[in-house]
Amino acid sequence: MESQWKEQNEIIINEAKTLLSTTNSSFVIGAGVSRSANIPEWKNLLKKLIPEHREKALDADDYEAITKQLNHSDIRVARYIESAFYSSSKSEMVDKMREILYSDAKESPLVNTICDIISNNKKRVESVITYNYDDLIETGLEKREVGCYPVFKKNRNDIYQFPVYHVHGFIPKNKDLNASEIILCEEDYHKIYAQSFHWSNIEQLHAFNRNTCFFIGLSMNDPNLRRLLEESFRDSDEEQHHFIILPRIPLYQKINIKYDEMKNDTDFSIRESVIHKLGLKIIWYENEDEKHENIVPILKRIADA
Repeated sequence: MESQWKEQNEIIINEAKTLLSTTNSSFVIGAGVSRSANIPEWKNLLKKLIPEHREKALDADDYEAITKQLNHSDIRVARYIESAFYSSSKSEMVDKMREILYSDAKESPLVNTICDIISNNKKRVESVITYNYDDLIETGLEKREVGCYPVFKKNRNDIYQFPVYHVHGFIPKNKDLNASEIILCEEDYHKIYAQSFHWSNIEQLHAFNRNTCFFIGLSMNDPNLRRLLEESFRDSDEEQHHFIILPRIPLYQKINIKYDEMKNDTDFSIRESVIHKLGLKIIWYENEDEKHENIVPILKRIADA
């Protein structure tokens, strides 16, 4: 029932507000945050990595056929593209990614809101963990005179600087700054899975075990993230201490059949149960226009801004 989920949502928002002000916290951000600033989503990034107009050879027009052949697995498609076009020069691929990432970037109310919350809660917000390559958070924090430091390998940040952990790699807009090793294709993910003590796994587990985490712009499809959350939750007091903001998209959009509404309610209940077992509580938002603009008001309420 609509009234019931909205009432429960209010309870969870108030709980998140309390924990933001009383516990140490981390923001965990995914592609949805960067997409709000017009950074290309994963599939568009991969498509644009394929050279165009190559006579008698694979080019961007073949992208759909390639993805179908590889069962629409993004990490397998990424490996295919890297092998086909960038096998001799990883740096060339990174340069191309930088060009794609920032070519149409714009100001984002969502990025600004996240940076405002961090700036106004320096004593409580300990870090950002980002799965994005871009430097939007660093740029936003620097504008607010928050000293920050991108962490993308075993480099250590100054204790007076705010750490932004780029667990999938870092490609800054400024070409004079070195990009890191990036996690893009199947082979890269296999390396992370195989190394339990990979620095990125350790940093994520540290935040999941010790802080209240706010997950924003994440689909929760990353198997390594789910694995780490499950491991953290298994070793905890089995209380959900983290929050994820998700669009409330029903299984059946149009209620034409007698039992569709009941099925939608059941589906939401199951999805909440699955997420709870990862140690997270869901804060839902309505997203009929598919612009995800309702995230910002929720974050401002949590921050009491």
